[in-house]
Amino acid sequence: MTNRQFEILRLLHKGLTNGEICRTLNISENTVKVHLANIYKIMDVTNRTEAVSASKDFFSNPVKKQEVRVIIGHNDDIKNFPLAHNLFLSIIEALHGYRLFQIKLCQMNEVTDDCIYQIKLSVPQKEEQSLHITLHQADDSSLLWSTLQKIESSDQLPLLATRIAIQLYRHMQLSATEVYIRHPKVSPAWWYASSYASIKMENLCKEDFETYRNILEILLQTEINKDYISCILASTYYLAIEKLWVAPEEFTRRIGEIACATMRETPNSTNSMFTIALYNILIEKKNEAIDYLEGILTVNPLCINTRKVLAQVYQQMGQKDKAARELKELERFTGYSIPTRTS
Repeated sequence: MTNRQFEILRLLHKGLTNGEICRTLNISENTVKVHLANIYKIMDVTNRTEAVSASKDFFSNPVKKQEVRVIIGHNDDIKNFPLAHNLFLSIIEALHGYRLFQIKLCQMNEVTDDCIYQIKLSVPQKEEQSLHITLHQADDSSLLWSTLQKIESSDQLPLLATRIAIQLYRHMQLSATEVYIRHPKVSPAWWYASSYASIKMENLCKEDFETYRNILEILLQTEINKDYISCILASTYYLAIEKLWVAPEEFTRRIGEIACATMRETPNSTNSMFTIALYNILIEKKNEAIDYLEGILTVNPLCINTRKVLAQVYQQMGQKDKAARELKELERFTGYSIPTRTS
């Protein structure tokens, strides 16, 4: 969809007639009809009622949908095991670093209707220097991921917690589509769409590019987590430019528009900073991009994609030592080697 089509679809959700839309946008009623016909075709619907119904989740904006709600279940006796308890607290802090999750602490088997994920943390019997961590869908406890983390007194617990948080975040993303389909009322559309796009980008799925691009562009017209959606959308376009899926000039310009808008609205957001950094890379202002990327990592070292892009920029500029440093940090935070794109 074009930006104009998104705007018309948004006005449909407000209940405006064709005449009211043409006056609002200062275009002819015939132009509105042409746009509507194209919207119906893109959405595979036949009329405005179906179009509104098919996209209602993207334009609804209840406060409860702005964050991904997660409950963390634990037993009170975890406090009796200092290493496990400190790791438990560090994991919570690391998850808060994503600034996407609303976290509620509860007893091990407590479940609430408005949560999407449940993380369970427990100390196994006879393994007092371990922490058993499992991730579930909150509604039916379907297991999404599990690990038994050994803890040594010499371990850097914040680093260990960061690695665990990365895995939890990753598996939440992988399950986001299934969770959204099953529970659209409590699963935010922005979380499903951005996770879907991120996974598709990671797998270089060119054939799905238009699908997740359109979903993100629609979501960008809402008021829900716009800085995060802008970041994912700009990343999508950045990859598409790198892989020559799209016309570079047109999509560089679009990234610039997204970056300017998100920096105006949320200039201190790390997502906004990442978006403007991508734009600066594309217009050959790499030093400015580096300033933004390094600033992000100062605030939140959890930003793996930021570190990947920073390593890539250093490689492009011939600063191999700095690129190697960032790659080493990537491995330290994740526990495994992560390749970077060098185009």
